[in-house]
Amino acid sequence: MKRKLLTFISILVFVFAAIWSFGFNAKAAEKVIYVSTEGKASNEGTDASPKDISSALSSASAGTTVILKEGIYNRRVRFLLTAKGTPDARIKVMAEEGARVVIDFSQMDFNSSNRGIQLQGDFWYWYGIEVTGAGDNGMYISGSNNIIENCQFYRNRDSGLQLGRGYSE
Repeated sequence: MKRKLLTFISILVFVFAAIWSFGFNAKAAEKVIYVSTEGKASNEGTDASPKDISSALSSASAGTTVILKEGIYNRRVRFLLTAKGTPDARIKVMAEEGARVVIDFSQMDFNSSNRGIQLQGDFWYWYGIEVTGAGDNGMYISGSNNIIENCQFYRNRDSGLQLGRGYSE
């Protein structure tokens, strides 16, 4: 009887440990959105049916990876990014492997409030993207825990990449 009780308790402890481990350590489900210079907001965001860059970035949330296909993405207005990732589920914006991706704000007026990308969100990861021609900073970061890696900022009308003091909600 004691042996059956100990076996039952051992199994019960194992089951609860497994449930606790999976329940509390699960990461947010990753979502991948493909983007191209010819993409449309109404597209699915797949490799074969990519979205446009504006709709992809505005719909990104924790765990989303936005993959930009090769090309020059011409912009007149800034991207204001306020979504927040988490330490385990960053929002990633990346050039497709081997692709040259340029976000070109050269059509933007010269003005101290015309930042190309204004990143107010937290836990974003940008990789392999060129940012050029913004009316002020190419990218201004006021969020926290963001990583900008292997990106290039050039010919912006103020600093290419600027870290700010943050903002309050």
